Amino acid sequence: MIRFAFLFAALLPCAVVAQPLFDEDEILHATITAPFDTVMDERTEEKQYDGTLDYSDATGAIQTLDVKVRIRGRYRAKEETCDFAPLRLNFRKKQVSGTLFDGQDKLKLVTHCSKLNYHQQHILREYLAYRFLNLLTEDSLRARLMRIEYVDSAKGGKAQSRIAFLIEHHDSLGERMGTEIAKVKSIRYDELNARATALGTVFSYFIGNTDFSAVLGPADAYCCHNVR
Repeated sequence: MIRFAFLFAALLPCAVVAQPLFDEDEILHATITAPFDTVMDERTEEKQYDGTLDYSDATGAIQTLDVKVRIRGRYRAKEETCDFAPLRLNFRKKQVSGTLFDGQDKLKLVTHCSKLNYHQQHILREYLAYRFLNLLTEDSLRARLMRIEYVDSAKGGKAQSRIAFLIEHHDSLGERMGTEIAKVKSIRYDELNARATALGTVFSYFIGNTDFSAVLGPADAYCCHNVR
């Protein structure tokens, strides 16, 4: 689900961390190796699995980064919903220094839900929704489109090539905006930035998304529902 950032907090002084990963628009080709069969069979957010991410840097040299891989999400994480669940990649901060992933720690990876080819179009449409919002406001989560070769480290063999995209971490967006996420159960509309709220709400309807609330979160979570 797409999350939009409404302006909850007053502007705060901050040191913005450079994010070369999201400064470029061209598709990033990478290989992620992890025990994917086990990840998808166990489908738990409580366990992380060792893996690696390989990509070519600006010189053409292959860079290999260690990552921890785990399942994330709610609806798409269910086996009856998606064959291949969304993932979270956890990088080693010291290892990514000076690389394309400099400044990154934990990133959400939006993956294909099914092996069927038409699901690739769903990924592209969701990615474009992020990019559309980026054109309307800089106070929005950035995304980086990828072509990923998924290799099962337990089995090896032929890689599975699919379109995916990474989403900027909401803490990084907070740093860029000079804000902090409001950890409250609910909030009133008159406490929100009116322009940002109107933009986010109208844009949600524009892309056909009605599964959100800008003022109230789920019973077991902070405010708000699919909104930061």
